[in-house]
Amino acid sequence: MAEVTVNKDCRAEKKRNGTLDFWKGIAALSVCFCHIRFPGNVGSVMAAFGTCGVTFFFLISGYALYLPGLDKNSACRKILKRFTRNLIITLIAVLVCFIYTVLDRMIYGNVHEYLASLADPVIFIQMLFPGDFGIISGQPLWFMASLLFAYLMFWMVYLFGLQDKIHYLLIPSMILRIAGEMIVSSVGLDFHLCSNALVAAFPVMLLGFCLNKYRDKISLSNTALIVTAVVSALLVIVTACFRPGGADLAPIFKMILAMTLFVICLRYKEGHPCRLLERIGRQDALFFYLVHDLVIDPMIRLYLILAIPAPYFEWTIPFAVLITALLIAEIIGTLVTLFTVRSRSSKQEA
Repeated sequence: MAEVTVNKDCRAEKKRNGTLDFWKGIAALSVCFCHIRFPGNVGSVMAAFGTCGVTFFFLISGYALYLPGLDKNSACRKILKRFTRNLIITLIAVLVCFIYTVLDRMIYGNVHEYLASLADPVIFIQMLFPGDFGIISGQPLWFMASLLFAYLMFWMVYLFGLQDKIHYLLIPSMILRIAGEMIVSSVGLDFHLCSNALVAAFPVMLLGFCLNKYRDKISLSNTALIVTAVVSALLVIVTACFRPGGADLAPIFKMILAMTLFVICLRYKEGHPCRLLERIGRQDALFFYLVHDLVIDPMIRLYLILAIPAPYFEWTIPFAVLITALLIAEIIGTLVTLFTVRSRSSKQEA
């Protein structure tokens, strides 16, 4: 029975989109450079591609929510299953971040003052919406909060039978998404204004939903898609370095880049050059995203203890954070994979 399970796992593995996993790996790693930046324009460009990576993940989530052929109850159950799985991951991540923050305050700050500040109910409201987890050193968790709310929104779409009409919201929601990010970035407002489900998650997930629904009608040639991706990537670089009139135009081209890369991944399922990045995207991407921010402060303190000189400090610490977080994510991902395989084996044997 165990042999049958292994064979099933192998067949499932072959069905995976290797190119999509490859770019998921790149997208996950690029997010690190949003939170620990290189100096100057290099830092601005890498951060721009990092936010583009977040958009890529929302696209993937939305693409998977197009469920043709399923009745209302089956579709709702499927979405709630994904919601529950991500809720469990989020709650575990919140607990880990909280423990980390308490230990950090015990060593470097006033833990009693910190715990007293948690009595303010506004803090927990901000965690839920718009997803401000800064109080527990869990800023990347805004993504999980937005994703969870967006899952509930799509659950309601299927519950009320609106899946065939929801595409009418695509254009206004995308305008809200792009315009909101442009305004927040240009004016220097709190990014949490655009990190909630209504502005950040739902519009992009709806785009992924529509890409799946109308994928057979995408008539652009492969060459046109590749050229569009390259040009939009160059425009992301240019707009990240230069802001004409102080306006941040990068969100427009980041959206185009993420969308075209995603469509290319759907067409070229085996067209990637690196198995390592494919493995990262398949197994470690989410765990890397959740843990990388916790690595930053300890790594900075280590650099200060070692008295790393300034030029090397700024240019090497992003890589140090990335490598450390990736090793932790690989350990977590491997353990989760082993546990999942054993669980499936036990069910098959039963």
